[in-house]
Amino acid sequence: MKKSEQLFYLIKSLTKSEKRSFKLFAKIYSKEKGNNYTILFDELDKMKSYNHDLLINIINQKTTTTSTSRLKNQLSEVIMRSLLLSSSVSTDGIEINTAINYITILFVKGLNDQANELIIRTKENALKQKDYLAIERLSVLEYYIAMQGANTDRMDTYINSISKVLEVSRIQNKQAADLELTLLKMRAYYLKNNSVNHSADSGHLEMIMNSPCIQEPSDGLDLYSLVSYHAVWGYYYHLKGDGERAYYHRKEVLNISRPQRGTPPTTWIVHARLLLISLSTFQLHKEYKIELKFIQEELRKFPKEIISEFVKNILKLTLANIQLHEYILNAKFKDALLQIEDTESLMKHSIEFVDANLQMTLRSNFSMIYFGVGEYKKALHHLNDILNNKEMSHIRVDTQCYNLVKNLLIHYSLGNYSLVQSLIFSTRNFFIKHNRMNPYIDSFLKFAKKNLLDNYDKSKEQSFEDQITQLDSILIEFKWVTQVLNYFNFKIWLKSIILQCTMNDVDEREK
Repeated sequence: MKKSEQLFYLIKSLTKSEKRSFKLFAKIYSKEKGNNYTILFDELDKMKSYNHDLLINIINQKTTTTSTSRLKNQLSEVIMRSLLLSSSVSTDGIEINTAINYITILFVKGLNDQANELIIRTKENALKQKDYLAIERLSVLEYYIAMQGANTDRMDTYINSISKVLEVSRIQNKQAADLELTLLKMRAYYLKNNSVNHSADSGHLEMIMNSPCIQEPSDGLDLYSLVSYHAVWGYYYHLKGDGERAYYHRKEVLNISRPQRGTPPTTWIVHARLLLISLSTFQLHKEYKIELKFIQEELRKFPKEIISEFVKNILKLTLANIQLHEYILNAKFKDALLQIEDTESLMKHSIEFVDANLQMTLRSNFSMIYFGVGEYKKALHHLNDILNNKEMSHIRVDTQCYNLVKNLLIHYSLGNYSLVQSLIFSTRNFFIKHNRMNPYIDSFLKFAKKNLLDNYDKSKEQSFEDQITQLDSILIEFKWVTQVLNYFNFKIWLKSIILQCTMNDVDEREK
């Protein structure tokens, strides 16, 4: 996102009620009926996509400002202030932090009695929420107030009780910080690897899990620390191939992190996606249906005032991506095609709000669907968007491996035989470089080197049939390689070449 676009996307993230609140709040800053803030706001709100030159021309015509850049900065500040007062983003955490700011002002003004009264009320809320960072900040303020005055009772209270609360808070904050760091390490490892039962760099995985905060967590963890704790174990068991335990911990995360008052649901959606990925990966079909229904019901419960346009779009894209993946696993590519146009349009409209991981999996699914119905140029377009994007091409190594396989087979299907040999070579090297080579892929790439360098004809039919038999025998001998079918169904593709039809039509042709 360019810096010039930041205000545009901030406005696009607002709900209708937040926009109304801003309009009322903005009147404080101007006596004019139509002030510069609301003019700039309305012009950006009307835009479907950001157009800097058009905006400059309109602002020069409609406002008295001498600097559009300064006006944009000022408007951004006014919006943020209006949001702080808006019930749609008001959370216990924001209220506590606001109170701490008030306490600090009272302390600076020397109004210590008033500051202490507010500290007592705020600390009660912080203890209720297990907000140990806030408790620590409040305790520090109590220390300075005690030191500044000559009230020995206040000093004794700090020495005998407040200091002990502060000590406990600092222990809890250290634990929370350690859990957050461990979760971040695990998330990074997962995005780089994302392979079930994969031995590459497994030593690093175990080193992450050796953290005392994971092996020996203290009692009384706050809500966010509990989420971090279960999320780490969810990643770990997913990577280790233990579907039941991954399910347990990812379900716990979902239950614990249900959005509180005013909390945007985007984080919850990420956890929901991870839960469904585990259930799909480990073929827990009954549980998948149960949890998908639960997630859809929970999404409908989100308060309307916290659901902005972009949040709605992320919800829709998440569910659409899940559905598309289900179609792909069942080789129902034509059914997926009915949904793909709306999903592509929605993603394009929301592109700045879609994280690289979701965008990459969506494009991978788009590519696979177009491939499955024989629209190879469209499939290649989406694949190139991934392979040529630095951020998307450096995550989810397993997915990238099979994207390269898809790329190879798309070029074969397009008749680009002069590219196929070099693509076989580079694909094999990528698998080897990232320690992803397995008997299944090794067999297929050897087959490709012999049989995919020119057009298919009947003389090759037996070779294709033999390859199907060999792949089946590999799956029997090496059960762990069945995971490759989550990325690409090689058997259906080979049959589609033999039958001279699309992957979608293989079942129908065989009947």
